[in-house]
Amino acid sequence: MEGAVVKEALGFHSAHTLTPEAAQNLIRDAARRSLERLDDFAPYTLDAPTLDLTFKNYRPAEGGGLPCRGRT
Repeated sequence: MEGAVVKEALGFHSAHTLTPEAAQNLIRDAARRSLERLDDFAPYTLDAPTLDLTFKNYRPAEGGGLPCRGRT
């Protein structure tokens, strides 16, 4: 993983920041290094999420809980 630190928080409303030009150069250099090491990285994959729905009564479950205007 490559990163580019362009600001450092000092407080809730304040930070030490690089100038836009310096930050852009730092980000560009980090991106270049990352692309040069592309074979060192593997994609991060996630398992498919599951979704469990419960209803207080059966009526929302019959329509998926969504209003169906103009349909019977």
